[in-house]
Amino acid sequence: MKISAIPAWKFVTDENEVIDPTLMTLLRYLQKEPKLTRAAEQARLSYRHSLNILNIWNNKLGSPLVTQTKGQGTRLTHLGEKLVWSEDLIEARLTPAMGSLVSTINRELNGLLNEQNNLLRLHASHGYAIEVLSKLIAQQRDCAIDVRYMGSSEAIESLIKDNCDLAGFHLCTHPLVRNAIIDQHYNLLVKHNCTIIKMVYREQGFIIEKNNPKSLNFLSDLTKPDISFINRQRSAGTRILLDELLNKCNLEKNRIHGYDNEEYTHTAVAAHVASGAADIGFGIEYAARKFNLDFIPIVTEQYVLACNKNARNSNSVRHLMDTIKSHEFAKQVCELPGYQLDAAGTMMTSGKFLYQNPC
Repeated sequence: MKISAIPAWKFVTDENEVIDPTLMTLLRYLQKEPKLTRAAEQARLSYRHSLNILNIWNNKLGSPLVTQTKGQGTRLTHLGEKLVWSEDLIEARLTPAMGSLVSTINRELNGLLNEQNNLLRLHASHGYAIEVLSKLIAQQRDCAIDVRYMGSSEAIESLIKDNCDLAGFHLCTHPLVRNAIIDQHYNLLVKHNCTIIKMVYREQGFIIEKNNPKSLNFLSDLTKPDISFINRQRSAGTRILLDELLNKCNLEKNRIHGYDNEEYTHTAVAAHVASGAADIGFGIEYAARKFNLDFIPIVTEQYVLACNKNARNSNSVRHLMDTIKSHEFAKQVCELPGYQLDAAGTMMTSGKFLYQNPC
């Protein structure tokens, strides 16, 4: 048996009445599907119940959450949009910290239940394939996982110090940019004889407002005086990638308005753009689609796991390999926009991975 902590949050009115989670689910489906009958079906609600819950909360809040127009269907009002956005922003901001905290709690609790014989310590740059992997492993009875999210360079440093068994990081496929990043941040993997486990390809690029109203298509557009940018934190692999791309294009960081404004996940960057607080961010496609934003691909990168030489033959790593090679992992990854499998589960030396042609 395992015990698992599950973080949750709620919205309450000033009368301490909890906003029905069913309402939030329905609003989320209506954001993508203007026909109430279809949105209700997707939310697994009857049409009558959906209409009723909307009317109840319209009255309680004193402001409509949706508008219904003949020929255009049901659309969220600004308040409805902001409610969905607020829930997404909470998730975006708290997921890495809460994920690490939950892993710590689960590890301590299940240690008392003698469930830690095959504990896998994973320190990783936050990404959606890693979320899929960690959830699948957590469902297994004979393996436990302790996931802590941090920047790519921090994860590798943690691996070198033997503070974890595996480090998740990403590296672009463009040879010039790739080699510069390796030389500055990742060459210690070879020195310490780490093994690489391949996982996925993913696209990094611009996260922008729907229909790209400000015509932002090139890296040089970041320096336009009327454009505001939201960045990632300094240790993030995405920040390292962007800095190297700017260097290769001879673009000065101090000309980018908002360069010093930081968020800690791709989702948080997308939420920032969706709120109108920034015109553009740099991140992965899945985050953009989650907030109904547009995405312009700039580079392809590989997301891999580096394995500590002392752990690569352990039972926990064997369980991990089986999960990465599983049909369920492949299925869930292929459902993520901007992701595709990259010989998932293949092992190789860090030297071969870092210095071979990835294309």
